[in-house]
Amino acid sequence: MTDTEPQATDAKSPPASDSLGPTPGNWILTLGVIYPAAVIAFELATHFCADTFFDPLPTFWHAVAAASVPASNLLVWYRLRNSEMRHAKWLAFVNGAAIAIATLYALLFLPLLPVALVGIFFAIGVLPIAPMVSLWCALLLRRALARRQEKPSSTWPLVAGLSAGLVVLVALDVPATATRLGVQWAASDEPCQGAAELAAA
Repeated sequence: MTDTEPQATDAKSPPASDSLGPTPGNWILTLGVIYPAAVIAFELATHFCADTFFDPLPTFWHAVAAASVPASNLLVWYRLRNSEMRHAKWLAFVNGAAIAIATLYALLFLPLLPVALVGIFFAIGVLPIAPMVSLWCALLLRRALARRQEKPSSTWPLVAGLSAGLVVLVALDVPATATRLGVQWAASDEPCQGAAELAAA
């Protein structure tokens, strides 16, 4: 009687895969990691977007920030594929930073969305859509990460990651903005005119 009781209890327990929550599939690896990484590599090699529309990666650090999105998606995807979840707060922070960076790049490419939808038949439209697809995958990974945690997850790591991603992109654009304002100041005929242009900018 005693020997059969543990077997009955085990039979009623849910499978381990169900208790761990959903596992992200390989399609997230394709769309959230391989696809944006290939687009970034293509832009760095050809400067197609920079020559046609605008330069989304004007500096080395902009490229690093953009590449951090597929890298973060890869890290979170890999950890969610494992049965043991460790450093959940750190993963939430990294995922939050990726969401912030992907959101800003998605907004940057949003005006090109009609062109991308038309150009997708010529394989050109897949380039501007990459940030939006990366953002979508990062949000799906965020939801899967929240479901995987045994305790209710704190929002502070996510908020900290979002703030960090925003600060990084703002800091990257400050030197370019300061240079542009300095050129405007130097090109002004009068100091007062330069001060007015600086205030207007």
